[in-house]
Amino acid sequence: MSWAGQRTVQTLIVWIASEAVEDIERRIRAWRLRHGITGPMPFYIRTIPVYINKEAAARKLREEIELLKARHLGLPTMAIVDTVAMSLSPGTNENSIEGMGAFASNLITLVVKPTNAAVTCIHHSGHGDSERGRGHSSLPGALDADFKVTKEEQSGGPEIITVEPKFRRSGPRFEAFHFGIEIQELGGADNFGKPIAEPVLYHLADYAPSRKKPLGKHESKALLILKDMYKRQTENLKDRPGAKARVTESDWQAEFYSSFSKDTEAGTRRIAWMRAKDALTKAGKVRIQEGFAYLN
Repeated sequence: MSWAGQRTVQTLIVWIASEAVEDIERRIRAWRLRHGITGPMPFYIRTIPVYINKEAAARKLREEIELLKARHLGLPTMAIVDTVAMSLSPGTNENSIEGMGAFASNLITLVVKPTNAAVTCIHHSGHGDSERGRGHSSLPGALDADFKVTKEEQSGGPEIITVEPKFRRSGPRFEAFHFGIEIQELGGADNFGKPIAEPVLYHLADYAPSRKKPLGKHESKALLILKDMYKRQTENLKDRPGAKARVTESDWQAEFYSSFSKDTEAGTRRIAWMRAKDALTKAGKVRIQEGFAYLN
């Protein structure tokens, strides 16, 4: 079957379901009912977490994938890690190179390369920055591609699911995919007598999203800081007729950095700063000229 207008090939799927296993199984069932799929599929769900940051566990996952590949000779292989957080051993700090770095290294060297599988990692967005995944920067540094999945609540209309490519290490650029939600009844009723049902997505080929995107938490904070700096400068220049307030980009960056807690890693602050500054300039709210940051 095609997907969102794209060509596909049949693939061996290994879904490592570390949480909400029953939900995944019901949604697969709903998808099969919606599309009339009755035959077997090379689709396997692992219902127990694999702590991929541990070398022995990563090697065990590789062995399991190799056994499944032997049942489906000739098929390409794809594994889904759902989720990254639940695939780290208890007590692991996902903000550390030891935690997230070990996860990324083991996944690539002990699973991806030996099995020649493509792996998709489902990961939560950051607490303060929804434009990036949670945890240490070693994970995004190891990716070949990054996609952001969001659900847009439409006023008076249906919910829209968007799959937006954030970057690709190689290959042609493509636009975001948009999906609507249909409800598929599975038969039977729950404890309150309501029909048991699950959502199924359908592609919205002609959907045109609004071009205006709301600012994220860090972008809003950076803009507020710059406005406050201009306000303070303007007040200090009241006694100097003709003098105009100007804020250097470096001073703005320094105040933005100081807004984080002391235990925030330097890399996290730097990435947040670059993304916030780029988003504000692209949105036309700020312009950078000759080392100064100006409000538009």
